[in-house]
Amino acid sequence: MVTVSAPLAARMAEIFMATTSAPMLIYSGARGKARDSIATWAHPRVWSNPSVRITTERLDLVAPGLGTWRALLEGQVGPAIDGYPTEGDLVRASLVAEGHLAAGEWGPWQLIERETSLLVGGAGFKGAPDDEGTVEIGYGLAAAAQGRGLATEAVAALVERAFDRGAVVVRAECDAGNTPSRQVLERAGFALTEELADVSWWVRTA
Repeated sequence: MVTVSAPLAARMAEIFMATTSAPMLIYSGARGKARDSIATWAHPRVWSNPSVRITTERLDLVAPGLGTWRALLEGQVGPAIDGYPTEGDLVRASLVAEGHLAAGEWGPWQLIERETSLLVGGAGFKGAPDDEGTVEIGYGLAAAAQGRGLATEAVAALVERAFDRGAVVVRAECDAGNTPSRQVLERAGFALTEELADVSWWVRTA
C-alpha cells in the first residue's frame, strides 16, 4: 500500500477541512468549451465506478468513485506519466478513502491526457458551494506533464463547471514563490485579493 507522510497528510486534511465551501480545481483557459457527461470511464485504472467526465481539447477530466481512490492507495495506478501519482494525489485519495472528502463531481478529479491515455495529474473540489456560492480550488500535475498549458486548460474547464452548477465565486490559495501556479491563476482569469508572507489568495467571479 502507498503511504503518505503523517505531517503532510495532517496539513492537507487541515486545508481541506478548514472551509466547508468549495472545490479544488485544476488549471485554466481551456481552448474550447468543455463538454461534460456521466459515463463509465475506460481508462484501465479509472474504471470501477461510473465517472463524471469533462472533455477539453487535450484532456479528459474524470471524477471517479471511491473504488478508484482506494485502488490508487493500493498502488494500482495503471498507465500514467512519470511522477504520477504525486504526493498530493495520494493525500486526496486518502481523504476520500477515510471519508473526509466525498468522491464524485464535488470531490477530487483525475486528469488524463487523451493523446497518450496517461494519467498526468489531479485536482478536485473540496465540496459543494457554500451558502454564498463560494468554492475553493486546488490543482497539480506530475512534473513531466508541466509546462504545456495542461494545467490552465483543466482549471478553465472546472471553473466553468462550477459556475454551471451554481457557484458564483471560485477561490484559490497559492504558496508564496510558486510562480508557475500563480501564472496558471492569472491565465485563468483569477484576481489577486490578498497576499501574505507565505501565501496569497485569488478569486474569480461568475
